[in-house]
Amino acid sequence: MLGQPTRFERWRGRLRDDAKFFVSLVEAEVVPLSLARGYEQPANYPGRANWLPLQRRIGPEWPTAELQFSNRGRPFLKLDFASLPEVCRTLSLDGTSFQDIPRAKACVVDAPAFFSLCKGRARRDDCTFGDASIFFRPVWLRQKLEKEVATLKSLCEWLIDLLDQGIPAQWLERSNGGRVHEHVIMSNVSRILRDRPRIS
Repeated sequence: MLGQPTRFERWRGRLRDDAKFFVSLVEAEVVPLSLARGYEQPANYPGRANWLPLQRRIGPEWPTAELQFSNRGRPFLKLDFASLPEVCRTLSLDGTSFQDIPRAKACVVDAPAFFSLCKGRARRDDCTFGDASIFFRPVWLRQKLEKEVATLKSLCEWLIDLLDQGIPAQWLERSNGGRVHEHVIMSNVSRILRDRPRIS
């Protein structure tokens, strides 16, 4: 079975120029921040081909970020993150129950709570970095993508520091999703998954 980095490279090879440009920018400007702080790109990460996972596999919880690029080849991404405990929980293949899994086989959605990084603006696309427009491609698109990646880079520096300190307990204990910080939104699905029944 192909490892995640190989699957990602194959996926990137099918992209058009603007999307390739965006992915290359992210890999050059954003990814090294995490690698320099002890993160890796696990070959056995169970993500999709268009995801670029970054994970630090030391300590009682593994800080994990998923840079989820558009699976339709548009030049944008969203970044979801979580801290994975030793035992995570995932939905069974038939979708009828949940089961415990080791964190080495888990992704962000399998954590007790997971979050999205956002720009801190009151807009519908606040958690989107890049350009998600379907039809409009401005002549200044690459300049826009460079600015978006610069914003993402700055926020990722902040996020790495946050994960070093640990996700705040008050975020994890919330009874519902929503904005927990200017630059963080907790997924509404988190509370559903946190309270899911254990399999006996």
